[in-house]
Amino acid sequence: MSIYNAVQPTVYSAVFNSVRSVGIKSEAQLIADWINYTSGLTVYRRGVNDLTNLYELQCSDDGGSTWETLVSQQTDEDTIIQDNSNLYRHRIVGTAYHIDQTLTATGYDGIEDTDWENIYST
Repeated sequence: MSIYNAVQPTVYSAVFNSVRSVGIKSEAQLIADWINYTSGLTVYRRGVNDLTNLYELQCSDDGGSTWETLVSQQTDEDTIIQDNSNLYRHRIVGTAYHIDQTLTATGYDGIEDTDWENIYST
């Protein structure tokens, strides 16, 4: 939900459970800043938090009404959480967030711990 200031064309968003100014970003742009992974009511998202300017992995167990930050890091850190090069597979297993990497050319089509392995989970 967005509230538009009648004097200035500034968009306000309740994404982090409090009203905050995000400049002239539209709601669609704000949502596009986050990569979401959903399984039932469990939602994980990763992206840049405009309030802290940190790259974060967040979790919601109520469909996105409330969020818990699991990981915060500088935007210039080259880590598996940010994974801008798509070297890793990000997925939800049950209700846990997993990051996997391939070990052989067979990759994710093969056997866990032989052709690919889980390297991070919540």
